[in-house]
Amino acid sequence: MSRGKKFVAIALVLAGLWTWTLFSIASQHSLDAASKIAGDKFSSGQYNQWRDPVFIAVFSAPFVALALFGVYAVVTIVSQVVRFEDKKEAAAELAQDLITAREDLQRRGYKFEN
Repeated sequence: MSRGKKFVAIALVLAGLWTWTLFSIASQHSLDAASKIAGDKFSSGQYNQWRDPVFIAVFSAPFVALALFGVYAVVTIVSQVVRFEDKKEAAAELAQDLITAREDLQRRGYKFEN
């Protein structure tokens, strides 16, 4: 199984769990069940799921995870750029390879303009 297929499979499982949790919280706190348990605040139709901290936490979890992944990606890129080292040996080897290739091409009849 490729990494892309694994990623999609894991994403679908997590999305399913998130949806199931969200709907179970919403059904648990529905107006009918809440009016039987708590009485006045819920029975008057004042219940608002957006004021429930558990509902807000579950609803915002994927967005927080996406934001944290973005922060991780930016920090990783910036740290790699900061730690980038100049490889003088590799640059000298590459320059020598270019000189060798140019000489080989000239020997085979290619004429350079400069």
